[in-house]
Amino acid sequence: MSEDDVPRFAAALDQASKHPVAQAIVSAAQQRGVTLLVPSDATEIPGEGVIGKVAGRSVIVGGDDFVARQTGRTAGRHQALSTGSVLVAVAEDGRLAILRLCKALLQEVIDVAVILNALRALRIQPHLPAVCEPNSPDSAMRRSVA
Repeated sequence: MSEDDVPRFAAALDQASKHPVAQAIVSAAQQRGVTLLVPSDATEIPGEGVIGKVAGRSVIVGGDDFVARQTGRTAGRHQALSTGSVLVAVAEDGRLAILRLCKALLQEVIDVAVILNALRALRIQPHLPAVCEPNSPDSAMRRSVA
């Protein structure tokens, strides 16, 4: 899996999830102009992640432990995260990669999730602006391929 495939496959499959972090990955990919493929056979496991197919390939997106269990790997063999960052594991046909989400994006996700839930309760569907500056040192998504 190439470095560019990591956010593309993650965002494609995460379209099937309502989790705020999954939606942040989708939003960040769209803001970067990534064309999102339509996932198939997607199943969301609450609190764990999403399993499905993207372009005929088996894809798993979620927490490190979840993806490691699904791929028969050991979790936690990654570089230390900066405080406030979140690691999202991505597997494509058994190959593992990691997305690191920035602090600014995560705070926005938390704030937006609270606001969106309140607005949805009022039956209002808002549209959201961009979150992180693409060239900032704390960019929205950083990726590494294992």
